[in-house]
Amino acid sequence: MAPSLALGGGVGTSVGVLPSPSTTLLATARLTWGSRWSFDWRGAYSLPQSVLRPDVRARFAAFDQQLRACFALVRWSHANLDGCGGFVWGAIVPDTTRVRGGNDSWRVLAGPTAASALQLGRGPAALRIEVGVTFPYRTYAFSYFDVANARKDLYSTHGVIFVASLSGLGTISP
Repeated sequence: MAPSLALGGGVGTSVGVLPSPSTTLLATARLTWGSRWSFDWRGAYSLPQSVLRPDVRARFAAFDQQLRACFALVRWSHANLDGCGGFVWGAIVPDTTRVRGGNDSWRVLAGPTAASALQLGRGPAALRIEVGVTFPYRTYAFSYFDVANARKDLYSTHGVIFVASLSGLGTISP
């Protein structure tokens, strides 16, 4: 059977990478060819969040991309329940003001990822609902020094990142 390419976009949320649950914008490309196996690429941008303290302001955003293999665990006539696994890489992007000796360099976000996805529709259009986890190789603690030269915490990333998303896909090739 000939390969089929679907492109789409969506929204989601993640917990564990930014100071609080984040709103995430997604772009997706999915390659299938009639078997239970498929492959996908996902690009995500988590909208910036601000952390305000009396003497410092910080904004944090994140972006990542994933390459994954998926296997249709259950197939119905117009839906699939997939199990997916792969690798994620990206960055946490800090932007601080009034931070003495601050470090606004991007922090690498990388590690294995796994997800379960319910895809409704197999024709030219489909809806995909996903929940997943990422296990970053490294966690980060963002902090600053106050006027008394004491270290103060802004926030820390978690060792497990939880993700949920809803996206639409449109098939562009047969």
